[in-house]
Formats: sequence, C-alpha cells, structure tokens
Amino acid sequence: MEAGREVEPLHQTFVGVNVHPFSAASASVDCTTYQRDPDPLSLMVWVNRRVEHEEVDATVPRDVHEAHEVLACDARVIQALRRIDLPIEEIREVLGDPEGPGLKTILRRHRDRLYVQQDRVSDAVAQVDRFIEKGLTMSATTNARPVQLKLAVDDVDAAVTFYQQAFGFHYDVTRRTAEEEFSGFVFGNYGDPDFFLVHLHCPNDYDRGGLSNFGLLVEDLDVALSRAVSAGAKQVVPIQDPEGMPQCCAVRDPSGNWIWLYQN
Repeated sequence: MEAGREVEPLHQTFVGVNVHPFSAASASVDCTTYQRDPDPLSLMVWVNRRVEHEEVDATVPRDVHEAHEVLACDARVIQALRRIDLPIEEIREVLGDPEGPGLKTILRRHRDRLYVQQDRVSDAVAQVDRFIEKGLTMSATTNARPVQLKLAVDDVDAAVTFYQQAFGFHYDVTRRTAEEEFSGFVFGNYGDPDFFLVHLHCPNDYDRGGLSNFGLLVEDLDVALSRAVSAGAKQVVPIQDPEGMPQCCAVRDPSGNWIWLYQN
C-alpha cells in the first residue's frame, strides 16, 4: 500500500456516532490519539470491509488493525450503555476512565433515575386503567374548590407516623421530577370529585405558614378521639353537642395544629 493511499471506508452511523474514513498514512498518529482522547464519542469510528469480511491485508499497517480493535471495543461499550439510556455526557465520563471509581457512581445515579421513570410509568398505567374502567368523563366544576392543605409541622417523619396511626391517612408520592419525589397524604384520585392532598411543611420550607385548624368527619367520635390521643394528640375540647352541628370535639397534633373531629 502506498503512503497516503485511502483505505476503502465503510460509511455508517453506529449508536448515534457518525463514522468517517481516515487515511492509512496518518493511522499511527490517529491510533495513539484515539486511545488517549478523553472524549471517545467524538472519535471517527470506522471499519474496513476488507479487514472485517476478507483476509487481512498484510500491506495494511499493524497499528491500523489495532485501531480497528480499540475503536470497535469502544463502540460496543457505547452501544451497551445506550441500550440502558445512559445520557451521552455520562457515557463520555465512563469511556474517559472505564476502570475508575466513578463508574459505579454514574451507574447508581442512572439506576435511581430509572426507578423514578418506572414509578411515573406505573402511575400513568394506573391512570389509564381508571380511564378504561370509568371513562374520560370528568365532573363538572364551577369556579374553584379546595384540593390541598399544607400543615406546618416540627418533624415531617414524626407527623407522618402520627397521622397514619391516629386517622389512617394514606401517605404516598404526589409529584415526581427527574431528580426527586414529593410526598403527602392523598385522598381519592386526581380528577375525581373527592381528590384532596395534605402536605406537611418542615420548618425550613420557604412557603411555610402558621399553625392550621381543620376538621375531619369520623364514623365513631369516641373511637376516633381515643385513637388520636393514643397516637400523641392532646385533647383541647371535650365531646359536645353544639346547636345546628354534629357532635364534635377537638385535639391538637404534636406540632400544635388544631383538629376538629365531627361525628358523621
């Protein structure tokens, strides 16, 4: 092979990387560059048909064949990582130091993102199932109605435990983003007339307000009061029969919020 003669190239696109030819004359320099370049996705991945599908041409320099092997290995790694939807920038990090300690960190971070995506898909599937069962008819609304209450609490974890034990509230994810999740007490399904959220505000939340005062309708007032006190509430108003209202009483949660209990 004459110096400067072009090796017959195979043009293709491999895993989102454009493949181009290069000259055999510069192969030795390029091969070294390819092995050290910290940005492997920008390399020119190429495969010669004669090398891949025919007998290896002895006139092709040895370092050209080595370049084939190095780049083919990188290409297989890229393909494997793209199959799991690893972002391009993180693939660059992996290929820049494939044996380094950062590899597991990158993969664990991506696994967490996939878990969030999995949860979002599961939520969407559940919503589709509800539409299949109930149809797309939504209840008519006028103006506005309450759908959310935010409670200022001293300790979110302790407050979650209290409301679960005292009243059986269901605590679940209410919002998911690419990076994190937000949770609260969920009543009903979004879009239904009975949908309502109760979020807990810790002391450092920017929109935290003061203490709240709200009411709950219960099936058995005596049982509900006893259960709330056992979970940590303090009774502040005894059971009474106010005129024109159902029988009721009031307690304060561990953070000081007032909770009125009304007999259904």
